[in-house]
Amino acid sequence: MFPARVNIVFGNRWALAKKKPGNCPVDVVPVSEVQKDQQFRTNCDYRWLIQRDERLDGFLMRNDHHPRRALSGGIPLILESVSRANLNQRWLFCFPDSQPSADAPFFIRSAQSGMYLVVDEGMRCATLQKDAPEMWWRLHNATSKARQVLAQLTTGVASGAGHPTSLAIPVPDASPAPS
Repeated sequence: MFPARVNIVFGNRWALAKKKPGNCPVDVVPVSEVQKDQQFRTNCDYRWLIQRDERLDGFLMRNDHHPRRALSGGIPLILESVSRANLNQRWLFCFPDSQPSADAPFFIRSAQSGMYLVVDEGMRCATLQKDAPEMWWRLHNATSKARQVLAQLTTGVASGAGHPTSLAIPVPDASPAPS
């Protein structure tokens, strides 16, 4: 379990958010909305917890708005009640150019489908795509403990020759194709 709260930002342009009640599609908002004030950056609508459960591969990405909903892969991407056995709620963090660190950019992949989490800027929504995106994700500090997240995530890092560093043991067919 990771106690730190983070903002999950795509391409320094978009942040993931939960602005609707209950189970709902994940929202994306301009990063300027999140960063304009400390109050907004630490608002539960924009904060996320990244949690690992050793029983299954990958991480849960849970919004900090109570009751905390987990990001679930599929089209559309939705936030739904947590089910630790649901592989659609598992995500892999891939660091293609570096070792995991608080400042390193990364890709997010579905542990179930192997597809990449991206923001479709034209539709202003989060979605999945087959190929690695041109823009990367970053974690922005949403509490004083946020920098501890990636230090904890580096436990159990797996990497293969020619493959990005991945913060989970990939499920079959979820590892990236060799270059």
